[in-house]
Amino acid sequence: MRRRKRFGLVSLGVAGLLGCASTGNLGTGYVPPPPVATEPLLRGGLVVWAWVDQRPPRKSEVSRFFHAVTWIPLLPVASAKYERLDEILSEMQARQQADRTLGATASAESTAASTGYTLARSLARAVAKDLRASGIADFVLFEDEAPALDHIRYELTGVLHDSTLFMTRTTYMLGPAVYALHAFMNPVYCGTTGAVVKATLTLRDRQSDQTLWQYDLDNTILRIARTTDEELVASTHNGTRFSVPVLQEPGVDPYSFFAWHFAALRQGMEAARADLAKTVSQVAATQ
Repeated sequence: MRRRKRFGLVSLGVAGLLGCASTGNLGTGYVPPPPVATEPLLRGGLVVWAWVDQRPPRKSEVSRFFHAVTWIPLLPVASAKYERLDEILSEMQARQQADRTLGATASAESTAASTGYTLARSLARAVAKDLRASGIADFVLFEDEAPALDHIRYELTGVLHDSTLFMTRTTYMLGPAVYALHAFMNPVYCGTTGAVVKATLTLRDRQSDQTLWQYDLDNTILRIARTTDEELVASTHNGTRFSVPVLQEPGVDPYSFFAWHFAALRQGMEAARADLAKTVSQVAATQ
């Protein structure tokens, strides 16, 4: 059974406005779609390497005040974006470990903060799962799944350009009086949540040293947030608090803090797989 790294909660408070709070994890929980190829188009194996991280520098930090500011009357909207959420959560987790407030177990998809969990690596692992299930290659390995990879003919590399998680929240300038809206409508729509994944994927034939395929994956998932949404919450003793709505989307773990990113990746891989299969078929036809 897959074990998931979980954040211990120091305090919960109110998640969102009226929704309940749950413990999140750093797992991938990525379930690939059905195969797209009836027979392997790449024979000789495919190795997927961890992505190179070229995301913009981190500008935003988790604040204890993000949800609180929406309670200020006449304030129209509050917004937040997290360019490197994996770094933020890893630092929060490290602080809790230092305070001996967190006990957790690790999995292959959910490495501990102390061993350097990175979203770029986890997204690449999900792509390896996706292509393994697609049937495009006779076998697919992630870089840490075999002691020796020199015999594998094809390799897929990637560069992660963006993985921003963004949220907006509003109480319609009513502040705490927003509760009165529940007398007329339930749930109350209170903003949006979304995530973007931008990456460049490159397939190379190691035997001929030729680049066979390059693809710019760029996909955003966006959902309306409601006051009754269940939320994942992580917090520390110093009051730092991060929360994100649970995402119920096929093929991803709803209780992963990175469910939004993997949902965006999973959607983006639909077009990427089809384009890869088409390109590889054309290359095979000329050989």
